[in-house]
Amino acid sequence: MKKNINWKLYLGTFIVITLWLLSFPIIKYFSNGNDWSKIGIIGDSFGAINSLFSGLAFVGLIFTIYLQKNELRLQREELKLQRNELKENREQLRRSAEAQEKSEILLKKQILLESHIAKINAIKAIIDSNNNDLSRGPSYIHIDPIEKNRNKYLVYLEDQVDEINNIIGKL
Repeated sequence: MKKNINWKLYLGTFIVITLWLLSFPIIKYFSNGNDWSKIGIIGDSFGAINSLFSGLAFVGLIFTIYLQKNELRLQREELKLQRNELKENREQLRRSAEAQEKSEILLKKQILLESHIAKINAIKAIIDSNNNDLSRGPSYIHIDPIEKNRNKYLVYLEDQVDEINNIIGKL
């Protein structure tokens, strides 16, 4: 559409300039010579052409307003698209923030699980040590305190396993 408008604009400008350049020789031809008083009368008779060009200028003004109206409509549509795009971007950022918060919560739970697993490994090492002491028999040391210690750590081990099961259950 824009190339079509430019072509019409150039053609109209060319016609106006051509008519303007040809007006003086035409007036001189119809005035039969150099009698300027007749040329003035003929020039006055071209007042209608002056009105025509004024009308053409007014039509050009109306056409310009029409083009501006279309351009403003296109700008409004573009702004509407931009608003929709910004709305979608906000929604994506919100979802991304929620995902990040969930990831942070899971990371904290993972750290908590790893700390419980570390405790379980330490308790297991203590229980294994107690089992080794018990397997050597009564000649080595007194068995009662070792069994009590081992039983205490077995209970603690069960507590840690229950804690891990609770954390996993909340995931």
